[in-house]
Amino acid sequence: MPLRKRKRREEKKGWKLQKKRAPIRTPVTDQLRQQLRIYQKPRKVAVRLENNVITELYKPKTQTAKKQAGTKRLVTVTEAVKFLEIPASTIPILYLRNIEVDGETLLYANAVEAYKSRM
Repeated sequence: MPLRKRKRREEKKGWKLQKKRAPIRTPVTDQLRQQLRIYQKPRKVAVRLENNVITELYKPKTQTAKKQAGTKRLVTVTEAVKFLEIPASTIPILYLRNIEVDGETLLYANAVEAYKSRM
C-alpha cells in the first residue's frame, strides 16, 4: 500500500505515524570509559616468579600505547597484585611509580619488585 494512502487511512482512524528516530549518541568521556572497564572481563595473565622478578610485562597493543610505553618495563595493577600477593584494595598505587597508558594505570616493574623486597 502506498505511503500516502496509508497516511490518510491512519489519520481517519486517529492513528499517528511514528517517525523512526536515530539513537542519541553521548560523547565517550573518561568517566564513561572507566565505568565500561568495570564490566570488561579481566585478562588472564600468568606472572612467573623468578628470583623476585616479574617476567610477564604489559604488552602495548595500539600505536599510542606503544609510543607512551616505549621501552619501559610496565606491569598492570592486576599482575602487580598477583606478584605482591596482597589484596587489590591495599596496593599502594600512589606510593609506587606509575603511568597512565590508554586510560589504564600501569606500574613500573622495578618499583613493584623493590616494594616486594621491602615487604
